Amino acid sequence: MASRMRSNPAVAWLSVAAALLASSPARAFDEELQLGGDAFYAYEIDADDAAHGVGAAVRMRYGLTDAIGVVAAVAWTSHFNVPESEDPLRHRVTGAAGVVYALDVFRIVPYLAIWVGAAVDPMVPTAWFAVRGSGGFDFLWTRAVSSGLEVSYELLVGEEVVPGILTIAIRTSWHRLV
Repeated sequence: MASRMRSNPAVAWLSVAAALLASSPARAFDEELQLGGDAFYAYEIDADDAAHGVGAAVRMRYGLTDAIGVVAAVAWTSHFNVPESEDPLRHRVTGAAGVVYALDVFRIVPYLAIWVGAAVDPMVPTAWFAVRGSGGFDFLWTRAVSSGLEVSYELLVGEEVVPGILTIAIRTSWHRLV
């Protein structure tokens, strides 16, 4: 009589995790330049109402060590149906720089970053000081190309305080040693 094998979801998940972790190392290097682009959904959190939006960013990261780097980015965000606004569409340009810590050991690279910068609304003369925390992961397809997901929370302080902007981004990057 043939015995029946029962599948166990925990064993399946552990097998997938082991395969990912056992994959070839990312071989992180200091003095690595990373250029990339992001497409994201942005949710402006407000006590009364919220504004949804989309945006795009370009960024550059330079590795000081194999784990720590400096990063700079410029982003354009458009929010729709802005509450209490004469114009239902609001645009925001943000420029920021920061420090990133990446656990660049395997093909899946988790990271955390802290950013500071400025944001302006090009349609209205309004500017804010920006502070942002972000985290996510990149998957290294090759030594030169990666893509991943990022979640960030940004606080804007100026004449008016924007309680926060939550973004979820899809990223792609190109890597090169310099």
